[in-house]
Amino acid sequence: MIMRQLIACIIWVASMLLATQILPFFGSCVGLLLPLPFIYYLYKLTLGESLWFTAVVVGVLGLASVMAGYPGLLMICFEFGILGLCLSELFKKRLSIGYTMLFGCLIMLLVGFVLLIFSSFSENMGPLEMVRHYLKSNLEASLESYNTTSISQQEATEIQAFAKVFIDIVLRIYPALMVIGSGFVIWVNILFSRSVFKIKGVNYPEFYNLERWQAPEFLVWPLIASGFALFFPVAVIKSIAINSLLILMVVYLYQGISILVFFIKKFNVPGWLKGFIYFFIIVQQFFLALLALVGLFDQWFDFRKIHKLKRA
Repeated sequence: MIMRQLIACIIWVASMLLATQILPFFGSCVGLLLPLPFIYYLYKLTLGESLWFTAVVVGVLGLASVMAGYPGLLMICFEFGILGLCLSELFKKRLSIGYTMLFGCLIMLLVGFVLLIFSSFSENMGPLEMVRHYLKSNLEASLESYNTTSISQQEATEIQAFAKVFIDIVLRIYPALMVIGSGFVIWVNILFSRSVFKIKGVNYPEFYNLERWQAPEFLVWPLIASGFALFFPVAVIKSIAINSLLILMVVYLYQGISILVFFIKKFNVPGWLKGFIYFFIIVQQFFLALLALVGLFDQWFDFRKIHKLKRA
């Protein structure tokens, strides 16, 4: 029985890895869900069984990737395999959605940092230097593709200047981008695993009503402190402040999304309109900022009357 599950998991993960290589945009979206097969199959196993199950899947697919000439897939499979293993264990412990995302995010950041250190040593570079080199290589490749379209020398110079500024900005907020990206991966896999578990008839670890989730109240103070710290003339303090501010605003974005889902359910919004609302939010980044502000001000205005119900 477990051997059949092992083969099925290998095929599932291999298909997703293949999609990341042959499908330009859709493949990247599929890649975000690589922990999902591990979560589904490991959820039904003991910790000991989960460890060797993950090791076999990662080992087989890693070896196949190296032999096929895609060594980078080995690290991707390793990182998301470990993440899937840890998330399945967190699911078994029936933690709240907040703690599941927090611990999952910390695990993903730790694994990602270890892989970054390992890669930087193998390339004889520092971690930040390697990130800069990666960004520069990708931007130079994009610039070369522009050159093939016979753009003017002035336009090429402007693109190079923009690329330099872009790399500097990304390196400055790279810690925040890592945290935000990790949180997004965890959130997406939690949502999709619920659907997979339901389809397969597996008992999903029901979290309390997600539409009533709210960030801890004390986070308001670090947010305010980060805002004021942006005006400090010290570069290190400003860097910490901007990264902290970005991370905290994304936390409130999740709260804003919870509020949106709450009112969608409350007013029984039809499916076609829900799809339109979500699509509009994705393509119009202004509404993401608006949702983050709604999540922040919910601490005081209590739009869902959660605090009122608690006091009652």
